[in-house]
Amino acid sequence: MLYVRQAMVDHALPADRTGCNTLRHFLFALLISSDAVLVLLHGAGVGSSLVSGTFLIGTTAMVLCLGSASRFLLNQLDVLFALLVLSAAVGFALGLHAGGTKEIALFLLTFASYPVGRLIPRGAMGPIFAWTILAIVGVGSIATALALAAQWGDQMSKPVVFGFHHASIVFMVALGFGLIWFASGPLNAHRTRIICATFAVPLFVFSVAWFASPWSRWPSASTPLPDRRGRCIGDMSTPSSRW
Repeated sequence: MLYVRQAMVDHALPADRTGCNTLRHFLFALLISSDAVLVLLHGAGVGSSLVSGTFLIGTTAMVLCLGSASRFLLNQLDVLFALLVLSAAVGFALGLHAGGTKEIALFLLTFASYPVGRLIPRGAMGPIFAWTILAIVGVGSIATALALAAQWGDQMSKPVVFGFHHASIVFMVALGFGLIWFASGPLNAHRTRIICATFAVPLFVFSVAWFASPWSRWPSASTPLPDRRGRCIGDMSTPSSRW
């Protein structure tokens, strides 16, 4: 019933201006892909704690300001969120937190994501959302592919992209949002082929970056092996050190 009432409100109220929608969808794409964007900012040489904080606070505040409070209807999830906020406030009041200023700021930004999403009007995201996600994924896949080529064979857990081991993961998360956008629209054979062609290469690159880590860490024949005390006992190629 609540969703029916929300749909009736959305129908009754006039649509937002196109420019406002475009800006809101662009900023929302940056916000939900913020981890990937921050990795790219570090790669561009402008990454720092100040830049990261400014980006996160700025995008969250702007999307919140561009939200449509007139279309908001309270539902059960809002009550659960209010209880979560109340429990966190009680914890802070009792001093049950061990984080510093930075951790507390990130915690509050995480909580702010809920009202930001709730104030976005229901309906399809515009094409600017998809193009922004595709741009992030495209740059991320190129950077990951170059890192794989340069670091292949090294004793690494994952390829280090712009100084981050988890870069391929956050790029894949952004790719997932892009897939959701395309899959939520009307699908036919032509559109499906376009989606598959668009995401095939990034998916391959990120999958290699994810699954290559166990093989890159497999000991070779000349890798020294430690004993129980951490001392090297020789090469696997010598008879005394074979298992």
